[in-house]
Amino acid sequence: MKAFMKNYIKSIIFALISGISILVFSGCDSKTSSENQEINERTSSDNISISKQQFEASKMQLTKLQSRDFSDRLAVNGKLDVPPEFKAAISAYYGGYVKNISILPGQKIQKGGVLFTLENPEFIIMQQAYLESDGRLAFLKNDFERQKSLLTDKVTSEKEYLQAEANYMAELAKRASLKKQLALININAEQLTADNMRSVVAVTSPINGYINKVKAERGMYLAPKDVAVTVTNGDHIHIELNVYEKDYSKLQINQAIQFRLQNQPDTIYEASIYLISRSMENDNRIVAVHGHLKDERLANELIPGMYVEAEILSKSNKKTCLAEAAVVNREDKDYVLALSNKNDSSYQFVPIAVKVGETQNGFSTILNDEELSQYTQFLGNGAFNLINE
Repeated sequence: MKAFMKNYIKSIIFALISGISILVFSGCDSKTSSENQEINERTSSDNISISKQQFEASKMQLTKLQSRDFSDRLAVNGKLDVPPEFKAAISAYYGGYVKNISILPGQKIQKGGVLFTLENPEFIIMQQAYLESDGRLAFLKNDFERQKSLLTDKVTSEKEYLQAEANYMAELAKRASLKKQLALININAEQLTADNMRSVVAVTSPINGYINKVKAERGMYLAPKDVAVTVTNGDHIHIELNVYEKDYSKLQINQAIQFRLQNQPDTIYEASIYLISRSMENDNRIVAVHGHLKDERLANELIPGMYVEAEILSKSNKKTCLAEAAVVNREDKDYVLALSNKNDSSYQFVPIAVKVGETQNGFSTILNDEELSQYTQFLGNGAFNLINE
């Protein structure tokens, strides 16, 4: 009986030990299987697979690493302007009261177009002086010709002839002077008579353009030194840039310029250096650079006085790059999708972190291009949507 009980107890203990072992090993196998599955899922999730139909329907494109010229860029600021001959500050040559004015800033004006009218009684006196001089001139001319004829016949003295000539030439000069003065206030002396003298004259624009500022008002007295209206012609708009002294040696004539307006940062305009100033502002230590637009037809889209942010392109170097659309930024990191496999029905891509340098003309430099050497093609158009899904 004792022997039986002893063997029975041994059997139970053996059974318990065996059961525990099975549970332990079973648990280990389950844990290992779960970890392997997780690793496989994580590995497979790194690859992005799309069907050929999806690739074509989304108009995706493949691209390759390229070697392109990248220029060194000098960032500068400046503004749009026009040459001095395309700007006019208009005032009256003679003082007077503003009679009528109906112009507004932004209004287009043609050369010779009336800006405002000015009234002054002195204008009548100027016209009277001209008509009187014109009348005397006719008499003095006849007297001069008569004395010349008499001198030929030796009827008069040379002194009388010379006096008649001097009187005639002096009045001729006086009339010419008065004629010029009347022209300054837009009065045609050739059409002037005693019946059409006037005290109100028109002040006209000397150039085609647009009115910038109107400082005159109806009824105000306008002195000759006062600027009443400013007009600007933007047909030959150019760019004026400020370059610091330390960057002067980088400047050359015909260097390319790319600039954008502060209110249109996505639109890039192109220009080139036309002139480089040979003097320097003492206070700011800057050099003025004058640039011309490559397409002057764009002048209609620009306004003189606009501030610009520009880059002057200097020497260029060959750099490895990818199309800008192939690089996607996610959580402050840049990625590209490299083609890892392709068959008749699908494309497979693997995301690779890249270090991006500068971006120019739609291409971004890749600083760690040696890590991409095993791949020949990358997803260009469409990479953004796949990486951010």
